Amino acid sequence: MKSSNSLIGVSILFFVFAAAFSVLFWGDVSWAAKIGLFVLGFGSGVTAGQWLSLRSSQAQ
Repeated sequence: MKSSNSLIGVSILFFVFAAAFSVLFWGDVSWAAKIGLFVLGFGSGVTAGQWLSLRSSQAQ
């Protein structure tokens, strides 16, 4: 996988983890786990942003 495509892969992975864990365990988890899920979601946003900026800079 190319380096620019690996960023989007990691972003999708973080998003899937955050979505799956929040649906399955949201009512039963502690505040620390909820904060961890937020961090996973935030990480996916940062990773997607980096991927988009790399992709737009390569297009120019």
